[in-house]
Amino acid sequence: NYTVAGDSVLDHQAYSRAIAGGGSIGLGAAGAYAKAENAADATVTIADGAVVTAGNDVELKGRIYNQTEARAIGAGVGIVGVGISMSYAESGDGSDLVVRIANATVDAGNDVSLDALARNDALADTISAAGGIIGVGVNDGHATITYDVTAEITSGATVTAGREISVNADSVVEGYSKSFGVSVGAVSVASQVAKTRITSNVTASAGGSLTARTLDIDAVLRPVDDSVDAAYAETKAGSGSLIGVTATSSLAKITGDVTAFVKDTAVLQVSDAIAINASSSTDQHAKTSGITVGLALALGFNTATSESDIDTAAYVGKNVSISGGAVIGGLVEGKDYYIKFDDERAFNSAAVNTATDEITLGADHGLQTGDRIDYFPELIGNSYSGSLSGFAVGQTFYAIVDDPASGKIKLAYDQARAQAGTAVDLTGTGAGNQKFVIHKPRQVQLLDVTFGNNLNDDGIASATLMTIDPS
Repeated sequence: NYTVAGDSVLDHQAYSRAIAGGGSIGLGAAGAYAKAENAADATVTIADGAVVTAGNDVELKGRIYNQTEARAIGAGVGIVGVGISMSYAESGDGSDLVVRIANATVDAGNDVSLDALARNDALADTISAAGGIIGVGVNDGHATITYDVTAEITSGATVTAGREISVNADSVVEGYSKSFGVSVGAVSVASQVAKTRITSNVTASAGGSLTARTLDIDAVLRPVDDSVDAAYAETKAGSGSLIGVTATSSLAKITGDVTAFVKDTAVLQVSDAIAINASSSTDQHAKTSGITVGLALALGFNTATSESDIDTAAYVGKNVSISGGAVIGGLVEGKDYYIKFDDERAFNSAAVNTATDEITLGADHGLQTGDRIDYFPELIGNSYSGSLSGFAVGQTFYAIVDDPASGKIKLAYDQARAQAGTAVDLTGTGAGNQKFVIHKPRQVQLLDVTFGNNLNDDGIASATLMTIDPS
């Protein structure tokens, strides 16, 4: 296995809190300002010119977790009471997470995976209170997330995997802004603003020369879980007096592009399946409420806005070549071949070892422990040659295969004994050429037949042996 990982501190947090209070007979003023900023980058790459070979997996992982929280509380009491609270939580600030295979050569026996996951949380919370003959309460809370996530295989890369190539980019977001305030006086004014803005561009792409059984390209923009809004903004305001005025405004907005694609001019040799997915599942929620009480005059202004502007696209680029894999050596693409079951294994007396009870059939015999085989000595004229260990013509045995690479087998009288490894004691080598006929053979021969002859050995121009799944 070959692993490249670029991880930010899992809980990368910025926290700011401001509390202010003011009180006097004349002017009582309090201003609280809290700002928290958090931006963590990570770049994970196999660089230009690199050559990476792994018997199992090649894995590139990038992880970012930005948590940002700002809270402000202010209270002012006096003949003129003023309470102002402002909080700003900014997560990402234009940073990004990039996981990339550049113009490199990568070869894995099993899987090649690129996995970029970024989570960004931003919380802005403001509370203010004001009281006096003239009471003014003002709150302003902003939660902002700006973060891009990219996973890509560049156009100059050559990537080969025995099983799967996967390219995944995942952006998880949660923005929350809250602004609560109250103002009391002969003349009271309460103004509350809460804004949550999220911008995230998520891109997963693959190019170059790619060879695998499956190719999976996935780009996702989502909330922490389905029960949570990705963007939430809430304001509450109350004023009570002879003259009362409240104004509240809430905004929850998400913008971005979510794109998954195969790059232009890519060459794909994928034998099973190609999946390209781009998805966005974000909810926005803006909520506002105001209570105004005035004996002479009461005015209330409340607005709540929820917006989503996300473009989602999944596609295959221009001039992309897609095939099910390379042509098997020795065969011609599109040509017709005939199948002949490869159900005989020949051997002679020299291949029999009575000391170890083994018979050498040679490489690629295709047998497995428990396979049923029938024995036949060589037929010379009208009679058979000397039989192996006195076995009957056509006698059934079951193979024991301890090491397939050795090309050797042992014999058992039944399947149970074969599975238990109980071999027949070979007391003689037989004479001349002999063979086993295999029931349910796992291999076939492809025959290139010259028409005009019977479908037998006389009509064969060439034969190529290949292994197939017996199921």
